[in-house]
Amino acid sequence: MKNQTILIVDDNPIYDKETTRVLLGAGFDTLHSSTCDQAIKVTRKQDCKINLILLDINLCNGINETQAVQKILNENDIPLMFIISDFDNEIIVNSNHISSFGYVNRNSSEAILLASIKTVLKLHSEIAQNKL
Repeated sequence: MKNQTILIVDDNPIYDKETTRVLLGAGFDTLHSSTCDQAIKVTRKQDCKINLILLDINLCNGINETQAVQKILNENDIPLMFIISDFDNEIIVNSNHISSFGYVNRNSSEAILLASIKTVLKLHSEIAQNKL
């Protein structure tokens, strides 16, 4: 079975690099985007099977970004999980209309990040199977 691929959408190269290290170490493949508009282009590539989008919630702060995320979700059956920081409360409230499978704190341990991702992937798979 081919590795599952996670699209990391984060404009902070330090966090992106650290998240990539953890995911690669756990056997995931990764794709990267630093903006929501770039993420749209990545999800539209025909040769690209994305199993999860891990999105920095701070990129959902404006109307254009929120619309871009909604466009990705409308065009694809890909689960979305937000990366949050301790001080993102207002952004969380303002983006709660975006369908997601939850949040993971940027400062979570590797074990929590991986467990959260595996839970989302399992839940999404079970939902998809029940739709058949």
